[in-house]
Amino acid sequence: MRKVFTGGAFELTATAELKDALRGLVLAFPAAHSARTEIVRFARRLDDGPVRVAFSVDPEVSELVHIRHPLVLLTRWLAREPLPDIPYCRGSLAGGVESPTVLVWAIGSLEGYANRAELMCAAVNCNTGKVSAVRVEEAQKWLRDLVPHSTDFNFDPFVGEAEGSLLAQFQEIAERFNVRNALLAEKAKHVLVAQAERKLDWLRRQLGRSDLKQNIRNLYRGWSQHLEGETNSKIEEIELKVATRSSLQVIGVVFLSPRAQTTG
Repeated sequence: MRKVFTGGAFELTATAELKDALRGLVLAFPAAHSARTEIVRFARRLDDGPVRVAFSVDPEVSELVHIRHPLVLLTRWLAREPLPDIPYCRGSLAGGVESPTVLVWAIGSLEGYANRAELMCAAVNCNTGKVSAVRVEEAQKWLRDLVPHSTDFNFDPFVGEAEGSLLAQFQEIAERFNVRNALLAEKAKHVLVAQAERKLDWLRRQLGRSDLKQNIRNLYRGWSQHLEGETNSKIEEIELKVATRSSLQVIGVVFLSPRAQTTG
């Protein structure tokens, strides 16, 4: 891994050791666990070349490394730390919430010709059951101001309540992404075909020369056939990426209880 961008972004290149470690990490999860799918997808992206990752929200150009990202899971697995299904914490907060509230974090991943990761939050009022979307920046501020408590709590019902809001947020993001992804794929096809056509046109002109030696003519014909086949193969690869793949995963839960304001 080497730092190539500002703002906490890195370019990650796969090594044989990293690939072996990811294969071992896959086996650390049950067959039906969602983490296995994410780890396999990440390994495939590394096979395609360097992957740009970021530890802050930079969804347009980087892959966000969150608490359930394969790199984080790999680090904890190599350190032989337990891998909880959903990390959680609880604490009190002065301001921000007026009733006990469960904050549910999720990461939405979209893969196509382009890739995008989106961090989202939803809050569940424990008294009323009302669910609302929360801006990531606001939720991060709450976490910075949180005074932690160690008491356990059952957050499963609240996660279920929040999933509808998170899914609605993700669907809006996915719709915009699909439009942009299709445009990028079409642009890539256009550039690819234009570049290939310029080369093929030059080869056709050479093959049209009456003074061209036969061995050179055969060489140019071979180049032309190879170029046409390579271009068609790349077009097929681009077209496969027009249809996007998506996943939404809860990555953390926080229980917020209001903290009484003290007066001096």
